[in-house]
Amino acid sequence: MLESKNQTKFTPDQHIFLKFIGCLIKQGKKQKAWRIFTETLENIAKETKKHPLLVLKYSLDTFRPRIKLKSVKAGSVTRKLPVVLTQQESYFMAIKWLIKHVNNVKTGNFLKSLTDEIINCFKNNNSKLLAKRKEIYKLAADNRAFMFFGKRKKRRRR
Repeated sequence: MLESKNQTKFTPDQHIFLKFIGCLIKQGKKQKAWRIFTETLENIAKETKKHPLLVLKYSLDTFRPRIKLKSVKAGSVTRKLPVVLTQQESYFMAIKWLIKHVNNVKTGNFLKSLTDEIINCFKNNNSKLLAKRKEIYKLAADNRAFMFFGKRKKRRRR
């Protein structure tokens, strides 16, 4: 299906897929990362009978976070403040979560685990990645009262 970099036709969300390949690279082996990406897309196309790039984007959309927690020290207490992410930051975090989760799965076959996780998010909307996102949202809701700590300006001491 996708033979080489020159023959691939991307959607307007090309930066997401190129970022995905960039996160797959280990020890500078871009060819291997590209092969893993294309084989994953081929497996997704076989199993879902839908366009694989759209399936990948939809599954990333289901578990990508819109908020992150930032640690801010206020007095002697460190608080976690919710901060809104840009779209690129949220996709990057979702890709990193996906790859880290698939690396931690003990099945042994990275390619199959990656394909299964993407399809699972696409079809069933149940994944440990969704649980991670819900956990971050819960912490953000608990700490929203402290949001004014992040907006203070430091006083200049004379």
